[in-house]
Amino acid sequence: MLTDEELENLPEDADASFIEYVRKCRNWLDRNINHNDLNYGAERKYVSAIRAYCKAYNINIDITFPPLEFNQDYLDRFDSEIEFLRQTKRIELAKSQKQVELNVCLSAEQKKQIHIYIDNIRDIVLPINLNESKKRAIINKINALSEEIDQEKTKTQAAMALSIEIASTVGQVAKELEPVKEIMNSITNLFGLAKNENDSLMISGSKPPKQIEYQTKKS
Repeated sequence: MLTDEELENLPEDADASFIEYVRKCRNWLDRNINHNDLNYGAERKYVSAIRAYCKAYNINIDITFPPLEFNQDYLDRFDSEIEFLRQTKRIELAKSQKQVELNVCLSAEQKKQIHIYIDNIRDIVLPINLNESKKRAIINKINALSEEIDQEKTKTQAAMALSIEIASTVGQVAKELEPVKEIMNSITNLFGLAKNENDSLMISGSKPPKQIEYQTKKS
């Protein structure tokens, strides 16, 4: 179902890894499901893949083995349980990330580059066809990140919140949002670079350079 490369590239964090694995499995099912297949071939592979992951990582799922006659009722119950676990993992991930939230002083050039990334994310999200409440939730987090970048000290939590919101999408929408994940990785890398620079300045006793306000595009 998932390639060896996809498995190797799953996030190191256990909660984030589960969320991403389920997302990829659901995307695979959306692409391969055949509603005329009375043997539920794709659905069986989907269930087996997630059960195998849960077994490998000692994740308890409150549902029995598939019945001899695999049916839609079982699949619905299985999906309901996995969705409950996925949402639980999202909450746990958000909680843990909030606890390790960083405050970084970004240089003017770093702020400018991140705003360019944010504009690129907005350009990807706006044309996508998804329900209005979900799109608004993503846009709100994009705007919150844009505002946070302009602060004297930037809290990385805003970027984490956007990443989690993007990770919660499934199906075709998730596929269309794949480029956003790469951009978010670039933003995270800039945060890491800024943190290292901040630490070096603290050791030397210097102060971060005065920031220059950056004008963002209107959403």
